[in-house]
Amino acid sequence: MRGLREEMNMKIKISEEDYFMTVNHTYPDFELTMHSYICYVTSPEFVRREHVDHKWLDPQALYTLDWAAADLPIVEKLMRLKLC
Repeated sequence: MRGLREEMNMKIKISEEDYFMTVNHTYPDFELTMHSYICYVTSPEFVRREHVDHKWLDPQALYTLDWAAADLPIVEKLMRLKLC
């Protein structure tokens, strides 16, 4: 919640029950443990503060983006469950 608020001034609802999955990934120079949650947007308006672009995509179009390796398991699960 804090990251989305700080980086995009985006308002969301999230709780422990919204846990989606955890990804453990090893990059050449560091290891990452990333917990992901299904977030419910309370207002579609936001301000990009840290990013230069954004896209709202249908689930089948998610593979058109260049995801970081650690993001791929989350994207694949979202596409299988059709939650987004």
